[in-house]
Amino acid sequence: MPSVALRPDESWATKLIVMRQASGASLVVVIDCCTREILGWRFSDNDSSKTAEAALEEALTH
Repeated sequence: MPSVALRPDESWATKLIVMRQASGASLVVVIDCCTREILGWRFSDNDSSKTAEAALEEALTH
């Protein structure tokens, strides 16, 4: 059964998109599952865990 967020900040989701044809560039997005608001995001020219860490930090300080 799918999880459903009934209130803002109850559940967040992340999405990592890697663009192989663009030299491994990556986009990481953190979204609130209730409001669908983007809370944090980072684009990087490499596929690094630091990119995801920066997106999450932005979401936490949003």
